Parts: sequence; C-alpha cells; structure tokens
Amino acid sequence: MDNTLFSNPYRFYEILRNTYHYSDNRGGSPEHYVAYMLCGSCRITSPRGTIHANTGDVFYIPKGLPYQSYWYGKPEIRFLSFGFQQFPEAAQSPYALQIVDCSPELKARLQALPLGLNPNSATLGAFYTLLAALLPSMQTDAPNRNEQLYRAARQQLIADPAITATRLARALGISESSLYTVFKACGNKTPNTVRREVLCEKAVILLTTTDKSVQEISDLLHFSSTSYFRKILKLHTGMSPREIRRNATAM
Repeated sequence: MDNTLFSNPYRFYEILRNTYHYSDNRGGSPEHYVAYMLCGSCRITSPRGTIHANTGDVFYIPKGLPYQSYWYGKPEIRFLSFGFQQFPEAAQSPYALQIVDCSPELKARLQALPLGLNPNSATLGAFYTLLAALLPSMQTDAPNRNEQLYRAARQQLIADPAITATRLARALGISESSLYTVFKACGNKTPNTVRREVLCEKAVILLTTTDKSVQEISDLLHFSSTSYFRKILKLHTGMSPREIRRNATAM
C-alpha cells in the first residue's frame, strides 16, 4: 500500500468547542501536538501520567501516546493546535506529556503562526525555531520495554496494516504470546483492534484531506464492504464519515 496517500504531516488549527468535550485517543496520538490554551481548560490522562492545562498554558502531547482528554469551558473552549509528524529530537530522547514552561514572548510567537493544513516553508521554519526554543524546558520520558515494543508494533501496523500477528511478532523479535502480552499491557487491546484503529486513522485523514467518496476510501483501505467500513469507523471514532468531515479540526 502506498502510504504517501495518507501523508499529512502538519495540521495547524485554532479549535473552538462547546462547554464540554471528550476525546478518546487510547489508540495513540496520531501526531505530536503542541497546543496553546486560549480559553477554557483540559485534563489529559495517559498511562504515563496526567496533566491539567488551564487558560494561558502551553502543553505537549507525544506522538503514539495513548490518552483521553476532557475539555471544559465557560462559555467556550478555544485553543491553538499544532500537529506535526516530524520531531527529530523526540526520536532520540522521547519527550513526556507535559505542560511546557513558555515565556510570554514565545506564546506571542506561537499565537502569530499562520494556521492551516499545509503551512509553507516560512511558517514551518518559524514553528521549528520556536519548538527548538521550547526544548530546554521540556522533560524527556524513557518508555518502559512494553511501551517501546507497543510503539514499534504500531508503526509496523501503520506501514503494513495487513501484517499478521505472527509476522509482527517476528519483526519485533518476540514470541506471538509475548506480542499479545505487550498489547494487553498497553491499553488492554489486541493486535487486531489496533489494526482497525490504524485503518480508521487513515480513513479520517482521507475523509478530511480529500474529496474521495466513502466507497472509494473503503475500497482503498481493503474493507470487505462499505457498511462494514462505516461500522468499524463508528466503533473506533464514534462518528460517521459525514460527521468526521464536519468536525475535521478535532484534536
């Protein structure tokens, strides 16, 4: 499968929500996120800890981290969300879910960044320069063995959703029974559940970045039928294809 179809490395948005919102990302954050809370507050819980972000806080969510988020606002919830796939430093020293110590000057620079799905080179240069300025105050987080294996397994499933559990275990250098133990320890899931989550993530990207029909996306992702595709998408995202397109900026 040609994964360039699903490439969407940057998603810079201002997001507005109602007084309460819940997001379930227990399948793992699809991107790294830096966010700036403009109005309201949120609580983000994960196996690696919990953070509480209030108005004026800047926070970071690492790619691949399973989490749930609870958003509160009077009268609204509003924040800047900078989603990105490329974070070279995190590949060598993973960064933790955290509130980031951010000066007023850096917050102003963050708020001044142009928003949109495909930022230009100038915007990306400004963003990564700003990210580099945040790094000295950011905390690293070394995942345990199960989390490292889980993240590696998830990346394998993203690259090849059709890979069998046997081949996946072999690629990780562990037994198949150990593979199931890893998935159970990291979210109480099975490889097949995560496989469906990965396919749903790819579906969400296609629904929000292309005008392909639901039938075309279902066929492209090799679902057995459009009705089964809709069922699995609803199960894992809580939304229909139409609702996903209407809520394309959800974090």
